[in-house]
Amino acid sequence: MDELLFFYHLHCAPAGFQNALLTKQCQCKDESNMNRFLSQVASSIVLLGAIQATASVSVTDFSSTNTSVGGVGDVTITFDTDEVNFGPAGGGGWAVTATLPAGMSTGGAYSAEAPCSSTTIELTPVSGFTPYCSEISGMYIVANQAGLGSSTVLGANSYTLTIRNVTNPNSPGEIFLSELSVWDATSGGRNPPGGATSLNLSTYPIEITSAATPAAATPAAATPAATAVPALPLFGLFALGGLLGLFGLRKLKK
Repeated sequence: MDELLFFYHLHCAPAGFQNALLTKQCQCKDESNMNRFLSQVASSIVLLGAIQATASVSVTDFSSTNTSVGGVGDVTITFDTDEVNFGPAGGGGWAVTATLPAGMSTGGAYSAEAPCSSTTIELTPVSGFTPYCSEISGMYIVANQAGLGSSTVLGANSYTLTIRNVTNPNSPGEIFLSELSVWDATSGGRNPPGGATSLNLSTYPIEITSAATPAAATPAAATPAATAVPALPLFGLFALGGLLGLFGLRKLKK
């Protein structure tokens, strides 16, 4: 009914009244669109507030004490994380995992889970739990003891993971860390919203170089040959003996 009245007034009413009706209709549409826009903005704000912020982890250094082909050294990985729940979950939960580049290996030395130490695998700083370390198919793990331990939050911080006695690849070139992840002590996961995986691994390569060529040995200086002293001729000996004999006879005669 309202629409019919509007149509009648629009086409039958005086021109001034028709313009007023059109203006009023535009104002109503603008207000309706604005209200719809504000409602959508409010809904988006509520939705964003309900989404938990995603944690992150970033590698800040990847290095080795030995960079020659086939050499053995200690690998150091430093990283920063803003994961406030970073740490191992209970019952053997993982705290951090790192996968070395292809060709880098510890030869299965850490395949059995054992307490972390400064001579094997070590994560610093840690407190509140006894970290256990192990290696599975090139992935190095710092965790609670398998099946034991309560969840421990280490929190957002800067950390250093050290892996000792790592053998380098057998060919030169740049190598990159394959994976580094921090895990959530509350959910036991490494994927958002709990935990995180580093996305900047290519920023810190290790340059493996060819083995240094040993320097050639410097030959010893030649010893000058001794100058041969010519032997006294045989006839000279006889002449000398004759003279001595002659002088001896003259003295006897006197």
